[in-house]
Amino acid sequence: MNCIGLLNVLDAALRSGCRRVVFASTGGLCGEVTTPAPEAAPTRPASPYGISKWAGERYLDFYAREHGLTAVALRYANVYGPRQNPHGEAGVVAIFCRQLLAGERVTIHGDGRHVRDYVYGPDVARANVIALTADLPTLPAGALTTLNIGTGCGTDVNQLEAMIRRQVGAVLAAAGTPPALAPPFHGPPRQGDLRSNLLDASLAERVLGWKPTTSLEDGLRATVAWFAA
Repeated sequence: MNCIGLLNVLDAALRSGCRRVVFASTGGLCGEVTTPAPEAAPTRPASPYGISKWAGERYLDFYAREHGLTAVALRYANVYGPRQNPHGEAGVVAIFCRQLLAGERVTIHGDGRHVRDYVYGPDVARANVIALTADLPTLPAGALTTLNIGTGCGTDVNQLEAMIRRQVGAVLAAAGTPPALAPPFHGPPRQGDLRSNLLDASLAERVLGWKPTTSLEDGLRATVAWFAA
């Protein structure tokens, strides 16, 4: 579905005279890395989702070269923030917020030492706006520009859950509800989960003038407040 949807969008862009396309890709293309990976790192997607995003980048590159489009692939780290869907398997921050605020016990898959690069949604939105609208010589026509959108800072799931737990406890206490949050439950690990994935976003700063401005602590505080409201 990722590839078919993208091809439909690219064909529609050509028919309508659109000359710039920004593609939501994934930082998971670089696979298992323990230090922030640049865009030039070898691509080794470890899931069907990652493979589809890698194929999408290749299609986008072809359309850019063949039709002279300005094409930008933004490789997102783990995006979180207000309005994220807390249902399903994706979006661990949203899932933990919903469960803890509802007084439910959080489930952590495996030992909780899986490290990810968490980037705040509004920061990601700002990167998209720049990539879509800015008149920049660093975004040439007829070529694909690939940029990481992340923080380069790693946080494991145990640390993340503890940070969200503190924010939820503060919200409940401020509302006059004594927080009584059950400790997390460690379930079986999920097959195919990368142990560590981090992105080097320094190229995005050079090309777009973009860098993340929201710390994880501040972003989680705003996210918990939104879910609580």
